Amino acid sequence: MVDNLEKQYNSLLKFDSYTNQEIIDLLKVIYKRDIEENLNFKFRGKTIYSINRDYKKLFLHLTTIVIDPKKRAFEEERSKRLHWILHHVLENDPPKLQVFSVTEKDAIRTYLLDEEEKYVIILEPRRKTFDAYYLIAAYCLNNTNKLESVKQKKKRQLSTVY
Repeated sequence: MVDNLEKQYNSLLKFDSYTNQEIIDLLKVIYKRDIEENLNFKFRGKTIYSINRDYKKLFLHLTTIVIDPKKRAFEEERSKRLHWILHHVLENDPPKLQVFSVTEKDAIRTYLLDEEEKYVIILEPRRKTFDAYYLIAAYCLNNTNKLESVKQKKKRQLSTVY
């Protein structure tokens, strides 16, 4: 487990010899360290929160996928990259990161796209005040359609990153 706790971007977490419970425990440690209990979990100086400040639901969202409207399942590809979120939010490798905002339906979303690693983080600025963000999603763009969808959004980017 210690080896996984020391993983840096762009290495992947390894789950080969772990039980399901050990995987969850490892991911919770990384999640708490990097996100939930990290006072420096900020993007461009603005604090990032979970929607409704429900960190348990955010953890599930970042490590599982929807398999039907009432059920989620563990998603290994998302989970192997959980420790990448902090790296990208802190913009530790700016040349690799494309940051842009777009208007989607009734909200503005800010995308942190790592096209080389096919990974995206989606933030939503707090409405009206824009003084903080909500972490909406972070996932691997593991198929061409997902990557192309984000690239299409980039074509509609706003002149300002919110």
